[in-house]
Amino acid sequence: MTDRIISVTVTNEEQAFIDEQLASGRFADEAEVLRAGLARLEHEEKVAALRAVIAEADAQFDRGEYVTFDSADAAADFIIEQAQTLR
Repeated sequence: MTDRIISVTVTNEEQAFIDEQLASGRFADEAEVLRAGLARLEHEEKVAALRAVIAEADAQFDRGEYVTFDSADAAADFIIEQAQTLR
């Protein structure tokens, strides 16, 4: 990955927060603070997407759209068959 240099304008409050993070010793520089914030945002987006998938699965279950299995082997076979249809 190639690093890029960008310029970011922050409010006084945001700069104060960055300064607090640096003073705590948790981060070595402002770039690390901003990267941590971006990583948190990316994580939150992934969690939101996962929650949406779970909500849809719950709705499908409530509508009776599910499959039951008599054994773990039968479940595994079903999963393998479904995966093969995605290829």
